[in-house]
Amino acid sequence: MKHLVLLVLLAAMPLFGGTHVAAKIVADHTVVAKGEPFSLAIHLKMRDHWHTYWESPGFAGLPTEWILEPVEGLQVEDLQFPVPKRFVDDAGYVTYGYDDEALLIAQARYTGSETEISIKGLVKWLECKESCIPGEAKAELNLGVGQAKPTETKLFEQFRARLPRPAPKDFQYAVSWQFAEEKWNARVTFGEAESASIKTKPEAITFFPTFTEEAQHDGIKARHEGGRLVVDLEFGAFAAEPEAPTLGGVFDFGADHPPLRLQLYPEPSAELGVAPASSAKVGPPAETPALDYSFWTILLFAFLGGAILNLMPCVLPVLSLKVFAVVKEAGENHWHRIKLGWVYTAGIMVCFLVFSLFFIVAKSAGNEIGVGFQFQNPVFVIGMTALIFVLGLSFLGVYEISAPDANALYGLSNRQGAGGAFFQGALMTLLSTPCTAPLLGTAYAWALTQNALVILLVFQVIAFGLAFPYLLLCYIPGLVKLLPKPGPWMHHFKVVLGFLMMATVVWLFSVLVDLTGRDGVIGTMTMLVGLSFSAWVFGQSWFTESRRGGLLVAVLSAAASIFVGMFMLFDISNPKAARERFIEDLRLDLQGQLQASQTNTGELGDQYFKTIERRFSTPDTIAWIPYSEKGLAHLRQTNSIVFVDFTAAWCLTCKANEKLVIDRSAVRQVLADEGIYSVKVDYTNKDDHITQMLQQFNRAGVPLYVVYPGQGDPIVLPETLTQKMLLDAFSDARVQLTQQTNNAF
Repeated sequence: MKHLVLLVLLAAMPLFGGTHVAAKIVADHTVVAKGEPFSLAIHLKMRDHWHTYWESPGFAGLPTEWILEPVEGLQVEDLQFPVPKRFVDDAGYVTYGYDDEALLIAQARYTGSETEISIKGLVKWLECKESCIPGEAKAELNLGVGQAKPTETKLFEQFRARLPRPAPKDFQYAVSWQFAEEKWNARVTFGEAESASIKTKPEAITFFPTFTEEAQHDGIKARHEGGRLVVDLEFGAFAAEPEAPTLGGVFDFGADHPPLRLQLYPEPSAELGVAPASSAKVGPPAETPALDYSFWTILLFAFLGGAILNLMPCVLPVLSLKVFAVVKEAGENHWHRIKLGWVYTAGIMVCFLVFSLFFIVAKSAGNEIGVGFQFQNPVFVIGMTALIFVLGLSFLGVYEISAPDANALYGLSNRQGAGGAFFQGALMTLLSTPCTAPLLGTAYAWALTQNALVILLVFQVIAFGLAFPYLLLCYIPGLVKLLPKPGPWMHHFKVVLGFLMMATVVWLFSVLVDLTGRDGVIGTMTMLVGLSFSAWVFGQSWFTESRRGGLLVAVLSAAASIFVGMFMLFDISNPKAARERFIEDLRLDLQGQLQASQTNTGELGDQYFKTIERRFSTPDTIAWIPYSEKGLAHLRQTNSIVFVDFTAAWCLTCKANEKLVIDRSAVRQVLADEGIYSVKVDYTNKDDHITQMLQQFNRAGVPLYVVYPGQGDPIVLPETLTQKMLLDAFSDARVQLTQQTNNAF
């Protein structure tokens, strides 16, 4: 997979432009003794931020090589590569190589009769920064033959110490594997004597696989168990099991122990009684870069983002509710309004406090979560659907908790003003978290990289910003006087709010169908039918003599509907099982179709790549490609523009942007005319890999829009998207792509 078509073609072409790597052939002797071994090497020096590749480059790249002209009597062995560095690009793909300086060493011996030899050759490499350029240089080295004269001693000693060596024959270690379709796990246990000789701290041990065409090394976790060193390795695999007859790699133990080249598969030993490898996930060692903002700037972003959140579509139902409450309270005492304003603010801040504590606990436990995580939980979405639906029924007049009153809001805010205000604040928070307002994504992302106290503070500032517009309204009587006077119109407005609540229920169902599939929707709708009947019985009987009987019927009806909907038609104890079954059936069906279309000579992966390469948008339809790591990487390697939409079913801002900005005729026309690939990353369900991808772009949640100009620098767009921003990004990507092509030639 690493020998991609583009790189192969480029590597075969001469390089006409300048190079960022200086390469020459050197030796550890100026005069070599006849028949005695000496070392030849390729000496590479890279400019800042450029790198070349190791013997096993990783996801992409080509190793450095030389082509030497034959010299009679000169035998040169294979190049040996010192321990490399690990590079991770913006998409999370791992490669191995060298920046700054490297020395690739080969053992040589001269047995000829000449007194001087001339070694000529061509050194070829691939140099990469944001983009990759093939490089080559002609090199020549003249050596005398006679009494040996060493040179470049320090340089060769420095890099010889970093050359991996095979383990001694008596070196004791054992390996156990667990293979799955997308994940491989290996546990390497070293013998007691071997563990004692390794003085390196476990957290400083690194590993470099030599089977990078089969899997990507994602994580390492080393520890001491008794007197033995145990190392767990996790790989993202490209197949369900190895195809190569052997798998191996290099363990780097730092300066106190030479790096070792070990065979890992087939398992070299079973004598140590090793337990099977753990299937637990081990995070990649690379750290997410911190956002370059000051603490006070982030607090300003948090406050303004919270205030702007009032304008997001997620909070429209509750915002309308608050407008209704302000109108109703217009004639109230000024200090009473202020009191209710602070109670409403407290409701928001308490909810944000709970959220921030959840993030702190999850972060300390090593879990990856993003903003809006509760909407990834089917139980939460079902509960919110039921709550909003029942509140909507009260607005539509199906029932009233308080005594009938033409100017009444609904029970919680009419009968218990403070309680109603607190409840509205909490409801505002619960419905607002799926939305990410401008500046808010930056504040969330920065906060989640900080300590617990800072997370608490930033979340509270966001909460205060969200409550601030209403609180300001409570403090300034002049603004309240601008609102219409209470009157009969409020009854009609209350009905309108009821329909807004029902529209929110529809949105929640659109989230639920992606979380639970058909069974969850049917079970929830059945429960809502029962709850609506209970609400009607309650409303009809509450103010009559049969109040107790009606309450009993309402409770029994609600309980029966919950039981039938949530435990018979849908299993709420395992809410994602039905959707997983549906996906599995769909996957098997698609796999069968792909295998049916597979040629005798092609591979299934190649067929998949050919399929997505042909998915171009038309002026009428955007041809979305479901996200996969390998698919995105392959599309970027085709030297094309790739538009990536990070979205989720519960993100109303995402859906609004898709309908009002992305899926428009002007955008579709550009996508079609320029052959831009469109990739959709679905964050509806919890996915640690996507969470890490978001963090790499300094975002804590969706929406996120990224335009890739081939393998160039990604162009990141803001959460609140306009058509002009998107089209300008495509234009900038086209310019970058042209520059990359010109540089390559």
